[in-house]
Amino acid sequence: MDCSDKKLRTLGESLQTDRLSDEALAFVNGTHNRPAKKTIATAAVQDSDGVETATTQSNGVRIEPPQESSVAIPGSVSMTFRLPAELSTRLIRTSVERKLKRQRPFSQQDIIAEALAQWFKRNN
Repeated sequence: MDCSDKKLRTLGESLQTDRLSDEALAFVNGTHNRPAKKTIATAAVQDSDGVETATTQSNGVRIEPPQESSVAIPGSVSMTFRLPAELSTRLIRTSVERKLKRQRPFSQQDIIAEALAQWFKRNN
């Protein structure tokens, strides 16, 4: 069957709910019977001091609580800053010149990261 053989309905025709079956109408209204979600019982595991150290599910899977980390996570994070127009122009020019000379750092991101690292060393 070709798509051109199908009768296209207007939005108004599609929204006429009196033509829908009870099951379809219940689905549209969100009142249809949904399958029950499977739940797994859990039990807290405590150490000798009474501090909760983990949770054990009824299926035997042990869930460790997330560890607090004060160590910096390696990688990059996207951030947005507004810079004065003069700094932006100088950054672009410096980046292009360093790239042509193959001097590292040459990407705008690496130049900014190095400059901030030096600023933090001086000011902390």
